Amino acid sequence: MSFGVQYGTWLLTGASWTPLHGLSPIAMVTGDLDGNLVDDIVLNFGPGIGVYAWMNNVTWTFIHPWSPSQMAVGDLDHNGHDDIVFVFPGSGIWRWSDGNWFNLHGMDATRLAIGNLDGQFGDELIADFPSVGLYIFANNAGWIRLHGLDANALLTADLDGNGQDDLVVNFGTGIGLWVYRNNSTWIQVHGLSPLHIATGNIDGGGGADLVIDFGAPYGLWTFRNGNTWVPLHWLSADSIVLADRDGSGTDEIVIDFGSLYGLWQYANDSSWTQLHFLSPETVTAGWFQ
Repeated sequence: MSFGVQYGTWLLTGASWTPLHGLSPIAMVTGDLDGNLVDDIVLNFGPGIGVYAWMNNVTWTFIHPWSPSQMAVGDLDHNGHDDIVFVFPGSGIWRWSDGNWFNLHGMDATRLAIGNLDGQFGDELIADFPSVGLYIFANNAGWIRLHGLDANALLTADLDGNGQDDLVVNFGTGIGLWVYRNNSTWIQVHGLSPLHIATGNIDGGGGADLVIDFGAPYGLWTFRNGNTWVPLHWLSADSIVLADRDGSGTDEIVIDFGSLYGLWQYANDSSWTQLHFLSPETVTAGWFQ
């Protein structure tokens, strides 16, 4: 978590806070870049510094001097190592894999998501090209048009538990939240356009769950296993991430409620605990041990 220029970046493991870096990144993502089953953290420190990876909770690795507008992580080349996908403003979409660079598209994208949409081994990249719409880079081979509208947010999650990721898209006000289910069918999930969306397994059910912030006056809701709405909190959030922090097999929901309330955790689908009185600027989660 990044607490801004005054405090820098910290790791939270269990109940222990450990300083990671004195600088505060613009954005962070996590993934297993070297295939050793330990997540690495990719940090964009902004113009003049660029992108670094904190590898295996041990070593800093320089990735690129430019500051990307978008980052996403997944195994696009199907080699068992996660790749990093960047959008470098004015230079299009690029994939970093084991130190090698590959240009995927000359246009900049405003949103990225990565997941296994076709149920085959390896991930697909989904990109939103402004005023052009949504495209899928399928099996690291070619671009396929998915939808003509732009998205306010994209993420992937296996909502029905069949081993194949679904694409969750917020199309904005007047259109709302939709799911592209099993790489074939569009289904509307809600008519409202949420402020934030995150995914994980909250209740141990067969499918992934969504945590959705609809803003005031609706607050936070969970969409369980692709079919059930459950209220979570009446307040709106600044950010949301999910991770199995206690090793119970279900995910905790970590929510930044802003400068007034700070950082809280909803654990085991039952109890609220404050993690920090400060509100972080950026948050990501992964397995770093």
